[in-house]
Amino acid sequence: VDRSEFSRRITETLELVPRPWVHLHPCGVLDQDGELELWETPGHSGAASFAGSDAGGAVPVRVPVRDVGRMLPPLAAGRSWAAKVDVEGVEMRILPSLLAMPGMRFVVAEVSHLDHAQRLWNIVRSNGHAIFGVSRSKMVSRLEPITAPRDMGRFEDVLIAHLDGATFDRPASPEQVAAR
Repeated sequence: VDRSEFSRRITETLELVPRPWVHLHPCGVLDQDGELELWETPGHSGAASFAGSDAGGAVPVRVPVRDVGRMLPPLAAGRSWAAKVDVEGVEMRILPSLLAMPGMRFVVAEVSHLDHAQRLWNIVRSNGHAIFGVSRSKMVSRLEPITAPRDMGRFEDVLIAHLDGATFDRPASPEQVAAR
């Protein structure tokens, strides 16, 4: 398996500025174990995708992938956790597992190219989570409640949150808040 330039640069950065609470797992996460082509644009840290690339100069690199539904539970056992998912078009291969895992506090995911808004909406609701669109300006980011699948199309990112007993229509009770 080739070593991803992206993984190498993250490793070098962590060596320069050690963060003992940060652990790099040099693999991709999807809904299966194996190897896939990661398309990287040399010199561009944010341009890598398992979904292919339209970027000029992108090159394929074989990288290991792990099933997020099997990889994350032992790492997060007994802890609260959060995730940022930006996988350029294959979000629905990861989100169902993430949103069903114990300890999930919130997940931020890119949805600007999501073709499965209804499916994501059903998964969010069935797991008892709330979903908010993230609106950004130069000075501030705001969360706006999403009340229907069609509303996701207005946002580039969404925040999906577990609200400890709250629902889309009812905030958490004072007892639920005090128990946090």
